[in-house]
Amino acid sequence: MIELDDWQEEFLKYKGDKLLCTGRRVGKTYIMARGAIDRMLEKKTSVVIFSLTEEQAMIILAMAKAYLAQADPYAAKKKATDTNKKTITLKNGSVMKCRPAGDTGDSGRGFEADILIVDEAARMGKFFWIAVRPIILMTAGEVWLASTPYGKQGYFWESFNEAYNLRLPEARFKIFYKTTEKVIEERKLTKEWTQEKKEKVLRTLEQDRRTMSKLEYGQEYQGLFLEDLMQFFPDELIREAQTMERPEAILKDKVYFAGQDIARLGEDETTTEIGYLENEDIFQVENLVSKYAYLTETFKQNKNLNQLYNFNKFFIDDEGIGIGVFDMMMDDDDLKRITIGINNSKRVIDADGKEKGILKTELYYNLRRLLESKKIHLLKDENIFNSLKSVQYEYFLDSKGNPQIRIFGNYTHIAEGLIRLAQAIKYKQLNISVYSIKI
Repeated sequence: MIELDDWQEEFLKYKGDKLLCTGRRVGKTYIMARGAIDRMLEKKTSVVIFSLTEEQAMIILAMAKAYLAQADPYAAKKKATDTNKKTITLKNGSVMKCRPAGDTGDSGRGFEADILIVDEAARMGKFFWIAVRPIILMTAGEVWLASTPYGKQGYFWESFNEAYNLRLPEARFKIFYKTTEKVIEERKLTKEWTQEKKEKVLRTLEQDRRTMSKLEYGQEYQGLFLEDLMQFFPDELIREAQTMERPEAILKDKVYFAGQDIARLGEDETTTEIGYLENEDIFQVENLVSKYAYLTETFKQNKNLNQLYNFNKFFIDDEGIGIGVFDMMMDDDDLKRITIGINNSKRVIDADGKEKGILKTELYYNLRRLLESKKIHLLKDENIFNSLKSVQYEYFLDSKGNPQIRIFGNYTHIAEGLIRLAQAIKYKQLNISVYSIKI
C-alpha cells in the first residue's frame, strides 16, 4: 500500500467540505479515491465523482478499485460492478458512481449522495455547479474539490479565495494547498521513493522551470492563480460552433480534409479530425482518438481513412515523432499527393523579412477566426469542448523586448488536430470536376 504524505493523512482525517489546490503530480486524485473508499468501508456511504471527461473519471474509479483490493480484499472480491463499469457497489450498501461532467452538469441531475467529489474543479463552468451542488443538499453531505488552478474565475477560485486569502469566518471549505516542489521535498524516503529517485525528479522539475514560462510553471507546479494566463477559446464561442451530429454513414460527393496531431513520446493520444469543405465553411464529421498507437499503425489508419473519405488534403504533424508517419505517407503512391506537413515550430517571416513568431500562433488564430465568423461547424463532442477549453495564452517580451503571445495547454491533442483541419479553408475556391474515364 502507498505510504502517505503528512498532508494526505490530514486530508483523510478531516470530515467536512474540503478543497485541494495543488501543483500537478502530487497525488491528489489518489487521495480522493482512497478517502472515498475509506468512508464507504466505514459505513454505508454514497459517493458521486465528476471529472472533465469520461476517461479521467474512469482513472479515479480505477484508483479506487486498486485501493479497495488492498484495503479490504474480501470486499473487493464481493463488490458488484454495473455493466458499463462506472459504479462500485459494496456489500454494506455503499456506492461510488463516476461521471464525466460536461459543461452543463446534466449527467449529475437526479443523483443524491453523501459525498460529492469534483476533480479538475477549476475548469468546471457555471452551469455545471448549478446542476450538481444540490446533490448533497438533503443528505447534509460533503463536497470535496481538487484541481490545479485555472485563473481567477469560477466557483473553485471563489471558494479558495474566501477561505485562503480573505479568511472569511463563513468560508465553506478547509483548504489543502500544496505545491509540487514542496511535496517532493517533504516526501519521506521509502523503498519506492529513494533519494536517487527524489533527486532525479527534482532535476526534471528544474528542467521544466527553465523551459516553461514563469506563468505556466506557476500554474502547473506551484498551484498559483494567475490572471495573465487566459483561455484562448471562450466557452460560448466553442458551444456556438458545436452544431454537428456524427453522420451515420460517410456522406458522398463531399470534399474531405483531415488534420492530425501525433502523440509525442510519453503521451498517449493521436487525434485525427475529419471534415468537409462546402463553399466557405468547414463541417466536422469525425473526431478519432488513437491510444498508444505505433507509427506504423497510425500510417495504416491514415491509408484506410483515405480509402473511405478520398481526402483532398491530409494535414499532418511533421515534427518530432510525427516525421516518421509523414515520411511513410510521402513514400506511399496514394497518400503522397494529398499529404501536407505542418510544423508548429516553424518561424514565420513577414513580407519585410522580419520574424513575426511561430506558425503555431497563426494556426490557432486562424481557427479562432473561423469560430468567430461561424465558418467552422464542430461535432457535439465533450472531448472537443474540453480540449479547446484547455488552450491558454499568455503575453511575454522576447529577447528584443517585443511583445509575443504564447499558446499552450494540457489537453490540446484534439485542438492541435483541429488547427490543422482548419487549413482546409485555404482551398475554399476549390472547383470540383468529375471525370468519366473509359478503359
